[in-house]
Amino acid sequence: MSEFYNKITIPTTSEFVVENSKWITSHVSKKFKREKSRILDFKQMVILRMLKKDFVSRWFFKHLAADEHTTLTEINKMFGYNVSLINTINPVEGDRNDNNSVWKIGDILKYKNYCHSRQFYSIMNNRVSSKVLLTNMGYNCTNFNTLRDKTFSGEITPFILKKKTKSISVDDAIQKLIEMGLTSDANWESPALCECALSLKWDDTFLKPYVGSEYGILHTPRFIVRNYERGIKEGFLKYAQFVIEHAINNQFTRMKTREDTESTFFSYSKMEAGNRISMRDASESHNESKNEVIDLKSSSITGLCEALHDFNSVMSYAGFNEMDEEFIKMHFSSGHSRDFRSKYKMGKSVFADYESTTLSRLREVIEDR
Repeated sequence: MSEFYNKITIPTTSEFVVENSKWITSHVSKKFKREKSRILDFKQMVILRMLKKDFVSRWFFKHLAADEHTTLTEINKMFGYNVSLINTINPVEGDRNDNNSVWKIGDILKYKNYCHSRQFYSIMNNRVSSKVLLTNMGYNCTNFNTLRDKTFSGEITPFILKKKTKSISVDDAIQKLIEMGLTSDANWESPALCECALSLKWDDTFLKPYVGSEYGILHTPRFIVRNYERGIKEGFLKYAQFVIEHAINNQFTRMKTREDTESTFFSYSKMEAGNRISMRDASESHNESKNEVIDLKSSSITGLCEALHDFNSVMSYAGFNEMDEEFIKMHFSSGHSRDFRSKYKMGKSVFADYESTTLSRLREVIEDR
């Protein structure tokens, strides 16, 4: 590598977070000019999101990698094999066997048919279209015969609903495909069948062998080399700003759907004195009383309070099963729907229907009582 090249270090996400901790704090605090007590919690939430999403690698391969250069040593670490053995790719400067020779990262990405969405696709047990499934598997988005072959070989199965909220078995799904004319020997790409194949939905868990670390780059390079002095910190900070704002806005959205109702359900218990009622949040994570209500007529109204507000009483009256109760607790606490959907194998659309139905039943029960 000649002296005309400048080495620019690429930080890891952890290094970026530590180095720019004060900047992150200042940017988060702009959203909380009054409630400053929330700044620290939201900062931790933002940092966790950055680490989980590996935002440095996402930004680098989305906006920089194609036009940047680095040494053969870093290139080999990125792809896991000796790139100099690929005769169709040549270094920009230096001997191809020299570890310090300069190579264009975009040349290797093109050779590898690199796809950013496949590298950073997050499997969330959602339903995806046939085009999305094929694209993230690395096939042409209209290659429906590939879906046919993988379906009848047992590798993947379409997601077909029964009575809106329950998916049918694998055998029933295959039978449904046959009824639609999508048989094992039919041409799914023909004009008569391509629309049917396009309308199918698939569980994105089938993408696990094709995306993420199973497909993409092993490492983000530790440095790049440029023949000019401009750095990359401004780009990282701008992208980090987007991540922070999106994370905070998403959290605000979740809070709006929970906070007004999460304190609606309480467990009441009569104290020995006869004139006190201990009231606490029904969430299992809260064991201490949050408030104490003193009422001289508590002996006579305890039953009424329990009938109207006690969590277990409402669940029993509504006829909710164990899954319904778990959903209600998740909805009125800080739980994430992703864990619930993963446990009960629900796609995003199915969960939305289930959520609407269950909460409507809950409101009806409360109004009736």
